Amino acid sequence: MNERDAEGVLRFGVEVTARANVEALEPILRAGQESGEFREFDTELMALTLKSAIDAAIVRLARPPRLTLAECVRELTTLARLATRQES
Repeated sequence: MNERDAEGVLRFGVEVTARANVEALEPILRAGQESGEFREFDTELMALTLKSAIDAAIVRLARPPRLTLAECVRELTTLARLATRQES
């Protein structure tokens, strides 16, 4: 967890992993906006929001009242769809 690169920056750890996840989501969100599939929103904030929701769902898989993986996927998919869809 404390491995560092040549410049001394952490390569692993919670913060680094979270940043990598957000950076991976942002281009997907931007592409959806550019194609017209998604509404306009701040892509970094949306990526952070989705990452936080995923993290919370992981907790619900482990703590009572437990949700199943299918329930978590269904709810997270619905959340992302509603949060990003074009206005009607």
